[in-house]
Amino acid sequence: MRRLISALLLTLILAPLLWAAPLSAAPHTQQQPCLFFTETGGGQGGFAVCDDGAARFRTAFQRWGLQRVGYPISRRYERDGFVTQAFQKAIMQWRPESGSVVLVNIFDDLSRAALDQPLAERYQTPVPLPAGWDGEIPFAQVVQKRQALLASRPALSRAYFAAADPLTFFGLPTSEVTDMGNHYAIRLQRTVLQEWKEDVPWAKAGQVTIANGGDIAKTLGGLPAEVLLPEPALSYQPEPTPVVHQRIAVPVRIKIPSLNIDASIESVGKDNQGRVDVPRGVMNAAWYNLLARPGEVGNAIMTGHLDDYKSQPAVFWRLNELRVGDAILVVDADGQTHRFEVLDKAIYGYNDPAPMEQIYGFTLKRNLNIITCNGTWDAKNWNYDKRLVIYARAVD
Repeated sequence: MRRLISALLLTLILAPLLWAAPLSAAPHTQQQPCLFFTETGGGQGGFAVCDDGAARFRTAFQRWGLQRVGYPISRRYERDGFVTQAFQKAIMQWRPESGSVVLVNIFDDLSRAALDQPLAERYQTPVPLPAGWDGEIPFAQVVQKRQALLASRPALSRAYFAAADPLTFFGLPTSEVTDMGNHYAIRLQRTVLQEWKEDVPWAKAGQVTIANGGDIAKTLGGLPAEVLLPEPALSYQPEPTPVVHQRIAVPVRIKIPSLNIDASIESVGKDNQGRVDVPRGVMNAAWYNLLARPGEVGNAIMTGHLDDYKSQPAVFWRLNELRVGDAILVVDADGQTHRFEVLDKAIYGYNDPAPMEQIYGFTLKRNLNIITCNGTWDAKNWNYDKRLVIYARAVD
């Protein structure tokens, strides 16, 4: 059977990774549910770190530890639709759909903001690797290839892997080890590691230090100015606890009336190369069970075959005929029907960049993205040369 081999990896190098680690408690414990810190308030107050209905940053801070994230340097603010707060060494973001804290890729964001030059000039930050440096390899190999960049300086490598979960705290390396004069440095997604050749006021020769990514973002204008103003002690009022709704059941059937599609849905994860898997039955669709369920907040993903090994039509043979406004119905295991309307469709070359964050990333919308093959069959590579993505959104 011709299999739909998706080039769109779920696990993105640039995507933030879930924070989860049993770490030491922080000092300055006060009345629940907030901690209040004056150390970064400049004598004009300070910043609260709270658990409430909008986010649980206090729990994250206490488990992660002061030495790893530093003191808070901002009030809460909204970034990309999510509650966010900056600390000296990290920027935390609350993800309501997973009920967890993620760490923002600070240095990737600064690069996208065209700040690589001031980073190099003012903070001796190495330039990032060129686009396409990884090539077309599975994500597990991407991790291995990038972490191997640390090997040229054993002290940097030890510091990186000393973290309980280096991918969570540091992210992946995004530069080569670079000689910066009085120290060696390697840029990571969330910070910079520095191995000093000589004694400096803040480190001895041979010592490895971790850059204060949050402070650097603040200095370069990467944080909203208004959230940097300290607040009076105990002025922060926690948000009310939200109502918790019962989770939507798993999808079991997809119907597209305009195409006469009425198909069963298989539940799938990743294939053996770390990519979104596809259904075993050519007339079935597949729901990717590591992301949202259709109807929930987030990007729900479905895949399906275009044809079979005899070039006979499969479940999504006519998918490209969908038009904006067409209905897609998904029935869950409880018998509830969730209605979606097509917003857009796009075709991407198999080896061309695709908007991974739009397809797989976090969102507060209730989206359904359907992926299938498109284009011309490549017998040599046993694959189609294009991918079709249907973008749809839930309708109340």
